[in-house]
Amino acid sequence: MSVLRGRSSRGRLAATVIALGLFAMVATAAPASAHAALESTSPQQGSQVGTAPTSVSLTFSEGVGLSTRSVEVLDSASRRIDKGNPHHPGGRSSTVTVDLKAGIPKASYVVVWHVVSSDSHPIEGTFSFGVGVPAGTAPAVAGGNPLVGGLDGLFRGIAYAGAVLLLGGAAFLMLLWPRGMTLARPRRVVTAGWLASVVGAAGLFLLQGPYSAGLGLGDLLDPGLVGDTLGTRYGKLMLLRLVVLGFAAPDLRRMATEQGADNRGSRWNIAGFGVAFLVTFSLSEHAGQGDLVPVWAGLDALHLAAASIWIGGLAVLVYAMLGRSTAADLGAVLPRWSRLAMLAVATLVITGTAQAWHEIGSFPALTGTRYGLLVLGKVAGLTLLLVLGDMGRRWVNRNVKGRPPQAVVLAATGPASSARSEPAGTGPAGTVTVTSTRVQLVGPSVGRLRASVTAEVGIAAVVLALTSVLVNTVPANVAYGPPYSAVVVGQGNNGQDITARLDVDRTKVGPTTVRIYTSTKVGALPFVAAEGTLTERSKGLGPVKFSFAGTGKGRGTATNVVVPAPGTWTLTVQIRTDETTDYAATTTYTVR
Repeated sequence: MSVLRGRSSRGRLAATVIALGLFAMVATAAPASAHAALESTSPQQGSQVGTAPTSVSLTFSEGVGLSTRSVEVLDSASRRIDKGNPHHPGGRSSTVTVDLKAGIPKASYVVVWHVVSSDSHPIEGTFSFGVGVPAGTAPAVAGGNPLVGGLDGLFRGIAYAGAVLLLGGAAFLMLLWPRGMTLARPRRVVTAGWLASVVGAAGLFLLQGPYSAGLGLGDLLDPGLVGDTLGTRYGKLMLLRLVVLGFAAPDLRRMATEQGADNRGSRWNIAGFGVAFLVTFSLSEHAGQGDLVPVWAGLDALHLAAASIWIGGLAVLVYAMLGRSTAADLGAVLPRWSRLAMLAVATLVITGTAQAWHEIGSFPALTGTRYGLLVLGKVAGLTLLLVLGDMGRRWVNRNVKGRPPQAVVLAATGPASSARSEPAGTGPAGTVTVTSTRVQLVGPSVGRLRASVTAEVGIAAVVLALTSVLVNTVPANVAYGPPYSAVVVGQGNNGQDITARLDVDRTKVGPTTVRIYTSTKVGALPFVAAEGTLTERSKGLGPVKFSFAGTGKGRGTATNVVVPAPGTWTLTVQIRTDETTDYAATTTYTVR
């Protein structure tokens, strides 16, 4: 009894520590929009300043995380002219400042920046300014190290696979098949889930430093980057996940050796650790940002729990049960599994629909963004899973028939197949007598069901891969910017007017494509050159300059026009139809 009390006390202490850690992270989390956006810079983007600045500052729409290389200021020879580490001046987490070397010469300079949004995902960009000379063209963003980015996605997939096997496998064994905890193959499913979860969390923690700074694997163990990650909410959550897994390991081991009432304490401990484990996923991803974090994080945790119970249960079935268990085990477990799976599927559909609408927000964004297309792919995979799951349910209903409760006598030693039915309480010496509902399998072997469940597991793996990619993708309601189009009058220096139609592919921060079509009353008007500028006067941003490449009579296209920040932007085009005739047309649109 004292041993049980000791275990219970340790479990309560662990649960208290973990709960306080999660509460602190939720309580101290400021509302965020999931991905920060650059709002202004000093010096201004594309500006020309008369005297050399002593520092460069960037202001974002929300607080961002930093590394030692978050902001680099380069001259025309790609030499760094900044000094010291980037920092948050006055503790303002939404502003990043880096100091410059004294007496920099008159020239054009480029600022390359990498910071981390509140949801752990890095964002990056470039801009230019000139000291005593016009600003040059800022290069395209490098996009970080592709190997590190790919590994980050891989370890997120490993983390999800581990969660599914660990949570789903443990739930299946505790709720439906307790005897399976004493068998090697079912335990391997849970053990594989635990190991994958540890590897996933540790890998994501170590990769976050170079991933957020745009560096390579050579900086994986850089003490400065590790310290930077540890100072972030995301890093704390990864460490907390490892702590939860460490506390859960002894209880999982005890579940394999203790039976009956002896393991109730371990069951409750595992359930509590499972809840904390789920929340570390929700708070570290899109659901943990923005308003109403407890609501959306709770729905996300419930969604992952339902997916784990369903897919993890399928994994136990196909690997450890179908084709290997007795008819008595199959008959007792399959009907209950069918009901539990239906409940998990219903929960999955409800929570998934709510989450998708929260992250997408509109039907155009569903088909007009990468996030929305990934969601559609996930829905297609889940639909196939539902079809196969329904086939399995029908098989169970058709091939499993119940009988009245009977006593099942299990030999204290020997294989499980030695189980036989006798009246309750009449078992011979050396046997354990329990009362159970016996069932009978009828029809063909379970081979067909096993093939169907195996197909479900394969499709589920694809769905999990899509989920790990979704986590690394900007939500559709953030990424989607509907196209903008305006027909304006272009006034010429010859006193005449032309009609100019201006089309902007997307009204979001980042690269876009602008198209121009010029005409008069008699038809398309060819031009010899067309230049464009974008300015955000209220924030002092711009001008962003670009040129249209001719694509036909009176038509031109400008690609990779980078809009650096949200706001109300004025688009002005200068159209030259011959050596002496120019037209100017202007329109204004909003960038989210």
